[in-house]
Amino acid sequence: MRRYTLGLNIPDKFRGDEVTEQISHIARVGFDGFFTLFEHDYIERWANAAARHGVAYASIHAPYLEAGKLWQEGEEGERLTQELIECLQDCSHFDIPVMVAHAFIDFVDRTPTEIGFDRHARVLEAADRLGVTVAFENLVRAGDLAALMARFRDVPCCKFCYDSGHEHCFNLGKDMVALYGDRLCHTHLNDNFGVRGNTYSSKEPKDLSILEAATLVGMCKNPSYFNPRRFNERAKGRRNV
Repeated sequence: MRRYTLGLNIPDKFRGDEVTEQISHIARVGFDGFFTLFEHDYIERWANAAARHGVAYASIHAPYLEAGKLWQEGEEGERLTQELIECLQDCSHFDIPVMVAHAFIDFVDRTPTEIGFDRHARVLEAADRLGVTVAFENLVRAGDLAALMARFRDVPCCKFCYDSGHEHCFNLGKDMVALYGDRLCHTHLNDNFGVRGNTYSSKEPKDLSILEAATLVGMCKNPSYFNPRRFNERAKGRRNV
């Protein structure tokens, strides 16, 4: 029978030894495990704390803020590729089974590049060699995830991490579990910090124009019917009421 682990994210506001303290709290209240961001200098200390308190170090979230550079020419993309491989090495060394990764991190419309696919292939080859699973999250643009999942369809260590907050904030109602449920190995269940930002714009509310704000207000009567992504003219008509 498959065993599921219920854990917590230790957010990046906690650093270093503060994370060690959080691990003890997670164990005390009864959770099975946790995951952290990648901090090479502390992974061993956190893994030891997990073993000491009897909880699972379920995954490491790989560096993600510069994920777009993996798809671009230049030294920065190579540096990030090596950083992901170093994260995998730490996962393997300390028996952490999963590295969660992002394809992109912004709203910029990009076409996936061969150099990006080549770098991801190197990361996945390292993961396979080290016995670690790489779980790609659904993010702002579902096409980015789709490109990776299609290219590496037959790579056993290439899996899916479902993020509920990202789906409801960014993925425009696409059923990500239906698309990639057969490759699901990890879940991030959250509300995306209260769905900060919105599905229809990359802007914060304070940065919306009058017309953009009016569009969102107009949707309140029937969000599906007045969805500007699907029914642009209908949404404009409602906006102008």
